[in-house]
Amino acid sequence: RTQTKNKILTTCLLLTLTALIVTPAIVSASNIQYNLQITNLAGATINLTYDDILALPKTTVSADLSCYGNPVATGDWRGVKLSDLLDQAGIDPAATSINFKAQDGYAVSIPTDTAMRPDVIVAYDLNGSPLAETLRLVVPDANGNLWIAMITSISMSIAQLNQGVSGNSEQKPYEQTQSSSNITTQPSQQQQPQV
Repeated sequence: RTQTKNKILTTCLLLTLTALIVTPAIVSASNIQYNLQITNLAGATINLTYDDILALPKTTVSADLSCYGNPVATGDWRGVKLSDLLDQAGIDPAATSINFKAQDGYAVSIPTDTAMRPDVIVAYDLNGSPLAETLRLVVPDANGNLWIAMITSISMSIAQLNQGVSGNSEQKPYEQTQSSSNITTQPSQQQQPQV
C-alpha cells in the first residue's frame, strides 16, 4: 500500500510540475486555439472555446492543491462552476459519474454529486494569472490526483465509481484533506455562447 501511494504521489507531483513549469514554455492561454468538448448521456456534444469559457459567469474558490499532504499550489482559483458547464450540455439525472480527459491522456472520474457542488470549478486562473495548463479541475478537499489539468473533454456516465473517484485506470478513494475553501461568484459579462 505504501509503495502504491508513493507511486501515485510521484506521478501526481510530476504531472503538476509539468503543467506548472514545462507547459508555459509550450503554450500560452492567450494564444491557444482551445476547444473543450462536453458530452451528455445521449451522446450530444457541445464545444466551447477558451473565450466562450471566459465569458461564462465566474466563480472564485480559495483552495489548496496538494498531493497526499504535500502542498503544490494554493490561492484563489477562478473559473466556471462545473455544474454550469454540465447544465449547459444537458445533464441527465441518471448520470452517476463525470469523466475528464486531458491533452496528455490523463483521465479522472468523479461522482456527479461531487461535480454539482458549487465549489467544484473548471479553473483558468490562479491568483489573478492565467493558468499555463489552460484549464484545471478544482475539487477542494480532494487529493491533487483529481485536479486534472489541460482538460480537453468532459463526459457524463452511468458507471458506478469504486469508492467515489478514479484517476486513469486505477480506482482511488475520494481522499479528504483538512483544507477549506471559500467561494465567490460573479455574473457573466456576456451572454452564454451559442453552441
